[in-house]
Amino acid sequence: MNDTESTSSNHSFILKYAFFVFSLLALIIGFIGYLPLVLSEYGLFPTTLVTPFVLLGGGSPTIAAVITAALAFGSDGAKNVFSGLTRSISNRPMIMVAIILPFVTFYTAIGMMVLMGSTFEFLNANFAVFIPILLSNFLMNIWEEIGWRGFALPALQKTQNALVASLALGIVWSLWHWQYFVIPSSAQIEIYGNFLIFSLHTIIVTILYTWIYNSTNGNLITVTLYHAITNTVGFLIYDAGFTIPAVYTLLVNIGFAIMVIIVFKMRSLSSEEKVTIDDIMK
Repeated sequence: MNDTESTSSNHSFILKYAFFVFSLLALIIGFIGYLPLVLSEYGLFPTTLVTPFVLLGGGSPTIAAVITAALAFGSDGAKNVFSGLTRSISNRPMIMVAIILPFVTFYTAIGMMVLMGSTFEFLNANFAVFIPILLSNFLMNIWEEIGWRGFALPALQKTQNALVASLALGIVWSLWHWQYFVIPSSAQIEIYGNFLIFSLHTIIVTILYTWIYNSTNGNLITVTLYHAITNTVGFLIYDAGFTIPAVYTLLVNIGFAIMVIIVFKMRSLSSEEKVTIDDIMK
């Protein structure tokens, strides 16, 4: 076998197992990035050196996507990983869905809690700082979405229906958050209780992310907006001293996910065609 044939064979292998290669890289790079944060919580790593590692961990999905795309498609493939940032939105009303859905999710969950006897004052959440926190979350979450939805999801959707792709991606996405469940002071432990519940929640909500992604022609700005608003609203409610047990948001998201599956079917979870890696690499 000559060098050209060997290179072509390697590219074909990476392309065939793109999701696996991406997932492995994202988890390894993420582990390297977040391990110092965990160690610092136990006094085993200087806190002054944690920030650059956390940035590496946060950007690991994008880094993994760029590496995998470069190996499978060459330098143009690496550039195309970012194409979702400028893809035209085919279904513009989904922008409003991405904005409104997080509020509906959290306040439906709160309504369920009130019916169960809890009390909550809406104004306790300081929404005066919503925009700056949203912008901060957006700038952080975009580096996740370029990897998760910008590369991994379309790579899976090339051979799998959107539902199966969502379930597989949700498992990897949940594993990527391991660090929050070995840090004693983590808010995630207080909210979710354990990693199993968090993983189930993440897998279910990934179906909704896929719905938004496929419905907007693979536009990453819209799905990142949904991600950032979800994190922002959740943080503001938690910061107001009100913890929503994950079982309530889980039930709400299960309800939404079931509706999406029933209405739009498993193939694309959308009225639009599913977005595949071939679409991204055009």
